[in-house]
Amino acid sequence: MNLGSSLGEWVLLLPTLSDVQQWWTTFSQSPDFKTFSAVMTVVTAIAGTVTARLEVIQKLLEVSQKIINLLKPAAAVPTPLTNTAEPRKRLLRILKSEYARRLQDSSLNPQVSIDLHFQDRRELVGRPRLRSGSLTMVPQSLEAIYSQIEIDGKLLIVGNPGSGKSTELLKFAILMLDRAEVENGAPIPVLLDLSAWNDEAPALEHWIARRLKRLYNIDNTMALEWLRDERLILLLDGLNELGQGRQERCIDAINQFLQTTIYPHCIVCCRLEEYELGHRQLTELNGAIYLQPLSDDQIHRYLELVDRTLRWETLQAEPRLRELVRSPLMLMIMVAVYQGRQIHTAHELLSLYIDQCFERSLKPNAGMPPSREQTIRYLTWLARQLKVQSKPELAIERMQPSWLGNKRDRILYRLLCGVIISILCGLIFTLVSSNLDLPREIQAFGTAIALAGGMLYGLYSREDLWDWLQALPILRSIGDLLDNEEIEPVRLGWSWRRAQTGLLAGLSVGAMFGSGIFIYDWILGDVLLGLRWGGAVFVSYGCFIAIISGLQAGVRSCASPNQGIWESLKNTLVVIVLATMIGSLIAWVALLIPLGIMNVRFSVWVGIGSGLMSGLFSGGLPCIQHGVLRLLLWRQKVIPWNYAKFLEYAHNIGLLQQVGGRYRFVHELLRGHFDEHNARS
Repeated sequence: MNLGSSLGEWVLLLPTLSDVQQWWTTFSQSPDFKTFSAVMTVVTAIAGTVTARLEVIQKLLEVSQKIINLLKPAAAVPTPLTNTAEPRKRLLRILKSEYARRLQDSSLNPQVSIDLHFQDRRELVGRPRLRSGSLTMVPQSLEAIYSQIEIDGKLLIVGNPGSGKSTELLKFAILMLDRAEVENGAPIPVLLDLSAWNDEAPALEHWIARRLKRLYNIDNTMALEWLRDERLILLLDGLNELGQGRQERCIDAINQFLQTTIYPHCIVCCRLEEYELGHRQLTELNGAIYLQPLSDDQIHRYLELVDRTLRWETLQAEPRLRELVRSPLMLMIMVAVYQGRQIHTAHELLSLYIDQCFERSLKPNAGMPPSREQTIRYLTWLARQLKVQSKPELAIERMQPSWLGNKRDRILYRLLCGVIISILCGLIFTLVSSNLDLPREIQAFGTAIALAGGMLYGLYSREDLWDWLQALPILRSIGDLLDNEEIEPVRLGWSWRRAQTGLLAGLSVGAMFGSGIFIYDWILGDVLLGLRWGGAVFVSYGCFIAIISGLQAGVRSCASPNQGIWESLKNTLVVIVLATMIGSLIAWVALLIPLGIMNVRFSVWVGIGSGLMSGLFSGGLPCIQHGVLRLLLWRQKVIPWNYAKFLEYAHNIGLLQQVGGRYRFVHELLRGHFDEHNARS
């Protein structure tokens, strides 16, 4: 039986036009007439135009066709965007500020730079060496190398830890940003950390689009169009942070992307040792360069520029220290902190740098800072988590339950979330049912269901139940909508993807409740009333959940610490108001369809309940989850109560970089130093 014939038979069960007109005559004399006169004027106008039942059927068929179109997959070719000037200008402004700040924080002496020497290593991307394997020096400018005809914008940069790969990439990005500001058609350099890449990404371009959405709130469709039109310079850093297996799979993804799209702007950075250990090469790149260790002349020249010539005499007398500072990072740290004592390892030099950071004076109004012991403990835990989670930086609102140390704490997290959600669900149902004057036994039963449902949702684990959801397709869409594995801050907007998921989930829930109502009325002997009520519940649930789900567009880039959670909390109030109005309207229609009457009080209180529940399960949910997670981490003594204040303190003393609302260690070597401290302790 097709959808049209099913709807046609169902419509035959609706009240006739004369029944509706008779009800209108009675209602126009009721006290509620003035309140709803405007609404009923519209209804009367529609009733006047619908002179035959065939027209009603046609309208319903049109609505059903729109629902079918909504459920269809999106077209493969995205619709071209007409206006990208404003998003481009906004992205340029954000990137210029971010890159300048990152370069400032990553350099201990940003006023004086070190001229690096590059070495041609084209064999690393499958190209033959020059002149029987000799390695030829290339021009000492990354821009010049990038622009060479044989490189043509596709380049691999390798080097040792602290050799300056990321710094050179930042300098190049700032230079390209300046060009993009002047030339409207010039591509925009976007620096993305590959440590955030995951194997689940269907293709590299979709991962890039998702990162741009999360970091800079660039619409996915626009990001894919920019990639298609070659308007971005892809600067992919941190390939070595993935681990050997994921690194090789990521290389395959990059090669496939470059091969299928013939993309002309891509630079990848990786440590030399980790790259050579792998069995995959970036063969779709056109060249590779190696950042050589600093020579004696380079070290001596830098010490003269920073007025530390006495340090050169020390280095000549200590060969082990001279070998250690052949990386630009170690040289700058040595210049900043060296006090004459013997240093033999990078660990000793980094420890000396940390000592100096703690000696830096703080602002007078900064309050009492955490102790050295607390700071080291907090940063050690952070370094370990960033490594385990394969994340380059921390955004407070992006901390997840997986950051809890053991299974017992993760179970406690779910239990506490379940208790809070359960209590709130019970209170909401009690408030609504008591104002609807429902029988006490129904109130008690409904409150018990609300309490149990809230607890089950808090304990629900998509990962544990995924096989069940796959086996029961009717539950799959509900599982997608109620997925609470990750804490996802919410902002208001519109997402057709979430609206589609919400529609499927709403229709699934409506089908289950509607079937129950139909069976109940069928047992009582009133099949027609059961069909009307069941159909009303089926449609109303689908429409309501689709609208509320579509309003949750996801989080934008954070400009300040924990911005996403604060936005979620504020948006909860907006969702409550919107959902209350929408819920009241849908409840009024759902009541009118099966009974042909309208109850103002019923519709309003159902709307209030719908609004409160929507606020709870939209913006309220990530706030509850984040609060419980922060409480448990604080209880473990791995973060302070005011985490944002601590991260700002760590940034002020030079241990962390801050980019908007995100934080990272000033260098990967420093993160590794704290991680080693965790292993030793």
